[in-house]
Amino acid sequence: MLFRYPFLAMGSGCEILIEEEREREVKPLLHSALASIQQLERKYSTFQESSFLSEINREAFRQPVELDGETRFLFQAAARVHAATAGAFDPTVGSLRGCWNFADMALPDEALLREKLEAVGWRHVHLEGSSLRLDHPETRIDFGGLVKEYAIDVAVSVLRALGVRRGLVNLGGDLRLVGDIGETERPFFVGVAHPRRHHGTCATLGLRRGAVVTSGDYQRYFLRDGQRYHHLLDPRTGYPLALSYAGVTAHGATALDALAACKAMVLPPTPCESKEPGGAFVACDISGNPVAWRESPACTFSIQGQSRKAIA
Repeated sequence: MLFRYPFLAMGSGCEILIEEEREREVKPLLHSALASIQQLERKYSTFQESSFLSEINREAFRQPVELDGETRFLFQAAARVHAATAGAFDPTVGSLRGCWNFADMALPDEALLREKLEAVGWRHVHLEGSSLRLDHPETRIDFGGLVKEYAIDVAVSVLRALGVRRGLVNLGGDLRLVGDIGETERPFFVGVAHPRRHHGTCATLGLRRGAVVTSGDYQRYFLRDGQRYHHLLDPRTGYPLALSYAGVTAHGATALDALAACKAMVLPPTPCESKEPGGAFVACDISGNPVAWRESPACTFSIQGQSRKAIA
């Protein structure tokens, strides 16, 4: 029997699915997975002054901060995604906090934006062995979705270690299977959100193993004077990036792998063959129509619409 448990974490609606015979066997498994996610949220939240990431942001300019293995791993992962996107993915855009108010649809104060931009840039981050130093007093790190994807991978590892053979961890629409689904079995079907139709889908993916991650200009945004202002900010200008696609959903062996593939494709400068990941993906244009995709044995797509290009 498949048990489904919805919950809130990291500012998103989430769920864990576990296949077991009896519910009483599921509860301790669920509690262990939830505990791992909640611990990571407490450790890396920029909204909690007591978090380790908040401590790094306060102290790392004054003196190097000693990192544990997990935090060092996250900084190394961030550096890899930063390099894969030619700098478009940059956690130091956390320095721009307070410039944008998406809830009130407010544009930033230009003087404040210019001032805070001086602290933005991965060049201000120096990872030396197990210690971290920031060379600008106002640089602030925000791991955002990076910790969410890592939390998915950790929760899956926890469930596997506890003997779960079939299940799924879904944090805010990014998800990873616990265990593989055989070729003769029915895959786990997931709707791919339509970038321009709320609660609509543009494709359905069939997942047999691994993770899928989505990124685009429609998750946090507002429209003003015909312009779409979204939350993926350019570390050079402080304004939203001109994305290659309105939305990309990409597959990877882990959620962090899928994140790297997704960000490398959705972020500018331009869509091109070299940016397309080796695994499965689907990409949507500014109208929300799927225009390119690639399938794999682990992840297949049923595409809606006519304007599309299959990548062999």
